[in-house]
Amino acid sequence: MAHVALVVLAVLLVAQAGRVAARVLGQPPVIGEIVVGLLLAPAVLLVGGEPALEVVLPDQVLDLVKVVADAGLALFLVGLAGETGARRTTGGARSVVWLTACSLVPALAVGAGLALWVTGLGDQGLRGEASAGSFVLFMAVATAITAVPVLARILVDRDLMSSDVGRLALTSAVTMDVVCYLLLSLALGLRAGSLLGAVREILAMAVAGVTAMLVRRVLRGDRITGFVATRPLAAAAAVAVGAIGAAVVSRQVGLTTIFGAVVAGFAVPVDREPWRRAVESVARFGRSLVPVFFVTAGMSTVAGGQGGVRWLPAVVIGVSAVLVKIGGGYLGSRLGGSPPASSWRVGVLMNTKGLTELVVLQLGLGAGIITGSLFVALLLMAVVATALTQPLLSLVDLVDRRRAVAGHS
Repeated sequence: MAHVALVVLAVLLVAQAGRVAARVLGQPPVIGEIVVGLLLAPAVLLVGGEPALEVVLPDQVLDLVKVVADAGLALFLVGLAGETGARRTTGGARSVVWLTACSLVPALAVGAGLALWVTGLGDQGLRGEASAGSFVLFMAVATAITAVPVLARILVDRDLMSSDVGRLALTSAVTMDVVCYLLLSLALGLRAGSLLGAVREILAMAVAGVTAMLVRRVLRGDRITGFVATRPLAAAAAVAVGAIGAAVVSRQVGLTTIFGAVVAGFAVPVDREPWRRAVESVARFGRSLVPVFFVTAGMSTVAGGQGGVRWLPAVVIGVSAVLVKIGGGYLGSRLGGSPPASSWRVGVLMNTKGLTELVVLQLGLGAGIITGSLFVALLLMAVVATALTQPLLSLVDLVDRRRAVAGHS
């Protein structure tokens, strides 16, 4: 346990250095966390070889570190889901529908097309062992999903959270991610090529959704909410236990830990202030442990001996995913009535990946849907897409200001 504690402490210190470096470079802090987390295990391997990696992260320690990573991720996701459930769109419904449709459907189609292209390459180092349907669905989700936590952080940093652009982008991203999580669970259910497995996944998700709504209704009661207001620590502990328990049960029935944690988050009535404070405290603690998840993700590729990057798939996937997300976001925003500059901002924001993408990719790798080489290619796409967000937003702002000046001259 002392060894595990030292590893976690070292990871958190390195993550802090990554956050500082990212801020200096004008990037979201999560980019620094992801990069240093993913490179930590490979760096130890490069410097000291396998003996050094075995000393730093022996199998028994790595197993416990993964437990810490999964628990931290579950606690973070319960907060994200709770916040998502509490959000209400203040923009026009027409704008949200157009943006969601144009950001989601073309990206899903491009992702499916990329899956078929990768399959056609005949490279066994890219395709996992899952069925074709599972692989196509997974690639569609990996291309279409938007990282709501990173998007929200960027909106806060640029003072856009209360703007029309910010509200529209965040509402649409939340809606798309709900759809993508459902498709992801279906992809995991289809990985063995069994229609029965997919039906079982859908039924399990339906039961979980109904249960979450019933629990939320009970927890919203004045008596329980009043008790929570007087026992904030007990409420936070109950939320944490519920999130981890739901994640464990979800995995046991064949779904993902992510789905269980998200369902637990939707079950908490964060529109009531005492519950909101409890969820926020749990999410803050979970967020502090998320860098450990990045390290375990990097370690999984090292442990599997995944080989080098396939640069052609990496470039094709990266360029295609970025163009379809930005272009789809722009088109949807324009069809919804937004002016050109605002539409470009929305399109750039919809291209944000980051943490959410990494979680999806890790699930796909663990389930055998993708190989380590394709994992790395998709990971490069996610990091580059997120790193482009701030510079592209600054570029749009610069062009908009110059046009405004030219229009007044």
